[in-house]
Amino acid sequence: MPFLEDDARKAERASTLPRQDGSDVVDPFALLGLEPRPDLCPVELEKAYLNRSRELHPDRREGEDATARTAALNEAYRLLSDPWRRLAILCEMREPGVLNRCRELPPSFLIEAMERAEEVEAARGDLRKETELEARLSGELAALERKAMERFAAGDMRAVATLCHEARYHRRALEVLHDPGS
Repeated sequence: MPFLEDDARKAERASTLPRQDGSDVVDPFALLGLEPRPDLCPVELEKAYLNRSRELHPDRREGEDATARTAALNEAYRLLSDPWRRLAILCEMREPGVLNRCRELPPSFLIEAMERAEEVEAARGDLRKETELEARLSGELAALERKAMERFAAGDMRAVATLCHEARYHRRALEVLHDPGS
């Protein structure tokens, strides 16, 4: 069934969430017509994105700012395509401000992150070491994601927010390992 114009306006109004500073932020789940949940299937996400893109296409909805709509859809798709960004958005939806409140990581984790960065530097140029380190870091990141999903299911947004911050360090190490110039 096609998306009716009134339905589109309702979805666009419903797709904004209040920020702590009083401004509104677009809810990427509502914008794409998806249920807010951490375990979105990539195929489901892409299907929703393509459907909304068709529904909001300038040829179908004259007189509206096609560029802004397209940019908002693209941003929603980009954010929800990344499981860590998706978790961070869900944390903020459930408990606004939790990501900022949980920014401080334990010193022991930060020491591990520095050691991990040194391992990445030491592995550079040695294909065997790079491959082994990439496998280990990817495994650690996957374990963090499983733990974050468990904590999300338990409703512990503070733990999920902390895990999202920890994951940034793991992801950065993998990024540097893949692209030494970054």
